[in-house]
Amino acid sequence: MRLEKAVFLGLALLGAVVRPLWAAPDLVLTFPAPAEQTDESHEIGSFALASGAFVDGKAAMVQGVGQLRQVAWRLAIARPVTEDLMQDLARQILQAGYQPIFECSDQACGGFDFRFNIRTLSEPALHIDLGDFRYLLAQRQGQAGLDYASLLVSRGAEAGFVQLTLAGSAAAPPVEAQSDLALALTAAQKLVLEDLDFPAGSASLAPGDYASLRDLAAWLRADPKRRVTLIGHTDATGPLSANIELSKQRAASVQALLLTKFDLKPEQIDFDGVGPATPRADDATAAGRALNRRVEVVVLPQG
Repeated sequence: MRLEKAVFLGLALLGAVVRPLWAAPDLVLTFPAPAEQTDESHEIGSFALASGAFVDGKAAMVQGVGQLRQVAWRLAIARPVTEDLMQDLARQILQAGYQPIFECSDQACGGFDFRFNIRTLSEPALHIDLGDFRYLLAQRQGQAGLDYASLLVSRGAEAGFVQLTLAGSAAAPPVEAQSDLALALTAAQKLVLEDLDFPAGSASLAPGDYASLRDLAAWLRADPKRRVTLIGHTDATGPLSANIELSKQRAASVQALLLTKFDLKPEQIDFDGVGPATPRADDATAAGRALNRRVEVVVLPQG
């Protein structure tokens, strides 16, 4: 393998942010450019992974029974170079303890025949250019036999595409350590973000490190299909129309903070405001008004 170069595509992308995108129990992949996970599958059963080029009507396979996980990403890279991208990702696979078994590129793999004799996720989540793709299969000793990791890298006109396939114990979904807020969101349809502090009459959060927002962001990031609406509330001081607008602004400010600070997808978070329509405490007291100035998170049904 030509891994000794360890070429980081990020050197050619000035200002690109390298960030973790996906984690197995002890493998975290990072990418040298902004990336969007486009698909993921997980099943338990028999699997076969290519361990040789397609020659004389077949490709050599390693076979087994167990967990199989496949994940695909689209990378925002103009004129991507698949060799550089493969070298960067393969280096990370080897650093996780895997040893290479087989690697090839497009025609050396067997071109069309190789591509359509290996298991891949579907278009448009994963685009494979038959004239420019690279493949790697590696293995290591796992908890109950051999674990396998396979990389398939290709490109489109203005994007790179990556598929990671894990088989064996490494394919098990990572255990998510859930916060109290995450557990409550899973069990309930709505929840007040209790630690948020809105000064009277203000749409801006008071300065602070809000644990509820960290936990909410982690809960949303753990499953891209999760969606919520942030509902702003006010006390009853002042005109109704102004309070309704203020409540929307408060929810919008929380949404903006979640998107900018925690890098969440905009389609996961909507917002609205209802002013003083649904108080939860006596608005005649200062303590009650403080409780009524709040933002609730409402979990939306998936699908």
